[in-house]
Amino acid sequence: MPRSTSAPKPAVRGLRLDQALQLLRQAGHELPADAPGSEAWLQGLIDSLVDLSSRDALTGLANRRSFELALAREIDRVARVGEPALLLGLDIDHFKQVNDSFGHAAGDAVLQALGRAFTEGLRTSDGVYRIGGEEFALLMPDADGPQALQRLQALRLHIATQALVPDQRRVTFSAGVATCQSGHCT
Repeated sequence: MPRSTSAPKPAVRGLRLDQALQLLRQAGHELPADAPGSEAWLQGLIDSLVDLSSRDALTGLANRRSFELALAREIDRVARVGEPALLLGLDIDHFKQVNDSFGHAAGDAVLQALGRAFTEGLRTSDGVYRIGGEEFALLMPDADGPQALQRLQALRLHIATQALVPDQRRVTFSAGVATCQSGHCT
């Protein structure tokens, strides 16, 4: 009798799926549409949980965990292929003052607005990550130093025109740039 090459059917009994489903509902994720307990339903559930665990709940951006994985892949790619890559670290200036003066809801709105601003105009290969409270990272494969300066200048100008807090004060950010090429990063 030939052996089956298909994966074994998952045993749904005994799994604590209620909490997983509750987390997905709370986050506003679509629940799997397939028949509950089926392989397709379980795979949809796993995919949704992976997505939930890799995104920042406030901004919807990829989170620090996703950033660390993407950075490791990018460093490996640069070492293998030799094409350049950029890492931009961005930190909102005086963010504590925003929270202290206008409350955390205003601070959250600033983080969301900046997250959207950082993603505008990116290439599909670029990534934007929220890696800490008011800290963001942009990972740009196949980009060099002049492109980083262009991107930072465009971001600075775009954000400088936005009134992101109630008293119309402008929000600024500080940035650092690291470049990698042929396995050498500076």
